[in-house]
Amino acid sequence: MESEHTETSSEPPRRPVLSLSKRKKLLFASLVLFACYATAELVMTILYMQGILSPALKSTVVLEEASQYGSTRFDPIRGCYLTPHPARTAIVASNGRIETVGVVRGNNQGFPDRDDFQVKRGAGASRRYAVFGDSMTAAQFLARNWPDTTEDMAGDSQQPLELYNFSIFGGGLDNWKSVIVDHLDAEEYELDGVIFAVCCDDLHRAFTFWDDSQVQIDSQGRKFASYGRIPSRDKLDRPANLAQASLFISPINWRLLSSNEFDRLLAGETRLAIDREFKLYLTSRCVAGLAQLGGGDLNPIPKFPAIDPSCLPSMDEIALYLQRRRLPCLVVQVPLRHELLARVGKLDTPDIPQQTLYFADRIGAAVVDGSAAFNGLDAAEIRDCWLPHDGHWGQLGSDRFAVHMLATIRAWQTH
Repeated sequence: MESEHTETSSEPPRRPVLSLSKRKKLLFASLVLFACYATAELVMTILYMQGILSPALKSTVVLEEASQYGSTRFDPIRGCYLTPHPARTAIVASNGRIETVGVVRGNNQGFPDRDDFQVKRGAGASRRYAVFGDSMTAAQFLARNWPDTTEDMAGDSQQPLELYNFSIFGGGLDNWKSVIVDHLDAEEYELDGVIFAVCCDDLHRAFTFWDDSQVQIDSQGRKFASYGRIPSRDKLDRPANLAQASLFISPINWRLLSSNEFDRLLAGETRLAIDREFKLYLTSRCVAGLAQLGGGDLNPIPKFPAIDPSCLPSMDEIALYLQRRRLPCLVVQVPLRHELLARVGKLDTPDIPQQTLYFADRIGAAVVDGSAAFNGLDAAEIRDCWLPHDGHWGQLGSDRFAVHMLATIRAWQTH
């Protein structure tokens, strides 16, 4: 009896072939899906370019041309001398929303302080401190900056404070050093100490200047204030006037409007046109979402590098002034919104950037973390302390920081 033998084919099983009708249906569905996606991309990209979608990406500072004298002037010591002629200013988000309105006006020395400065100490018992910072401390886009608020709160105590606000909008280390050496020291200000409110990349900033008397006009006829940074830290290379500084003017999103244009903007009769970098909005959001799911981050929080050696001479001149005048110094790290949101619930634990610690050590200063001012707040409450879209804090955040600074200065005074 013969055994049955079954031959096994070595060929792989054939995949079912789609019929012509099914292929047509698949192709049609793909074309419909692509058309829907392309239509959605077109609509969303147009809305993005008009500033309706993702308004947080950009904001603009607007300054009123209220006087023939202007409100900001190039100054070889300050970088920016604020004239006594008041001019309205506003921060406008990309969606056209006006986030805050303030007034730019300089005191008798051209600084953003509501009070005039007196070089010599008066007869009162107040403690007098020089305060240096950037736009978070100058903050003329608010009704009150934190040094003024701190002064007000201390005014009724047995030991009132005078906080002389020498801050420069957009300025940093080189402006601070210049004002200290060529103004405070040269004029022999009588002080009880110096406070640095450090934020962002302040310690990396070269000498920064502003001027709205030399107007920059773009191809669309829009007016912008002159702004620039002097790359050299050598005092001999410092421009003596705006004509020399003009070599370093850079594009800046600081618009100038006439008083009539400013009125119409506030009344909602006109909308500020803000340039936006073109991108496919829906595609970019999809890519960002996929990157986030994969553990990546296309927009990481910037980490500032270690202090550049070219910054050290400026720090050493500040240290020499403090030593010669025997002045105590306090360095306060001013937080940003995204930094606070990343540390919700942990703000009572100091987390000071290495660059700030290095600066404080180099000049012989005490150092504190200003994030503690927002300890106990949840994410929504922290956002309420900032302007909705711009990176600066609002009045609520500035006032909260002022309360914290009063306690911080009081504690520092006792040491």
